[in-house]
Amino acid sequence: MIKSILSRKVEIRNNGLNGKGIFAKEFIKKGEMVFIKGGHLLTRNEIFSTGVINSYFPISD
Repeated sequence: MIKSILSRKVEIRNNGLNGKGIFAKEFIKKGEMVFIKGGHLLTRNEIFSTGVINSYFPISD
């Protein structure tokens, strides 16, 4: 099972402008991880050769 992880220091709520957003409930230190989006790690070739993936957020090349 692939799942996302959300820090207890943040919450998802309606931002009143364009839908939902992530908002801090507590102080967050610089560089601290607050959200990890679940998914699959793919190579560049896999991203562009599959019909299943219709959006992606690259981590790096």
